[in-house]
Amino acid sequence: MGRDEHFSRRTRRQEHRRPVRRRILVLTQGTVTEPAYFDRLRQFYRQVVVVVKDCPKSPLQMLDVAIAETTKAEKNREDRFDSTWVVFDAEERPDEAMLRTLRQKAVQQDIRLAWSNPSFEVWLLLHLAFSQALIFNADQAIHQLEAQLPGYAKDQRAAERSMATLIPKIATALTHAQRLRDGHATRGAREFPNPATDVDLLVREMTQGTDNRG
Repeated sequence: MGRDEHFSRRTRRQEHRRPVRRRILVLTQGTVTEPAYFDRLRQFYRQVVVVVKDCPKSPLQMLDVAIAETTKAEKNREDRFDSTWVVFDAEERPDEAMLRTLRQKAVQQDIRLAWSNPSFEVWLLLHLAFSQALIFNADQAIHQLEAQLPGYAKDQRAAERSMATLIPKIATALTHAQRLRDGHATRGAREFPNPATDVDLLVREMTQGTDNRG
């Protein structure tokens, strides 16, 4: 076999290799609803590898875990993450000093934050309808979601069934989330408004460039 022919065959083999998919690490504070949502989402959009790990800790502790997981993955080229996200709730009374510290440290470590105020259910509600009315606490958000999504509950099977209903409505949720953010900006809302969510930023990264679903 001549050198040119060998080079040609090797090049053809490289061209037929499957493209390297983006890898995203997602740490969720919740142990039921959030993992169920992202697990379902990554089944729907398979062009991106999404590693979901529940991490029921404080946001600052979650950030430390995210840094450690990302650093460990860097040791193996195939395990490296293109981005790492921390998904958490601000709860009823956001600790604004903590959130500022968290944001600053996350930027320094190149970790992304997907927070919701008061809870992740704000993001889920945006799949169904748009609202910018104040939501006092997580319980109120859950009650609103139960009213709009019969069968929703904080248990594994119910969560999985609910996510199957919500995932096809992602485009609506993305539009509503941006509308909510724009509305806060137009009104000059406080730094950490209510209701609010940045989960859409993570979802956009998970679904970008994915024309073929399933």
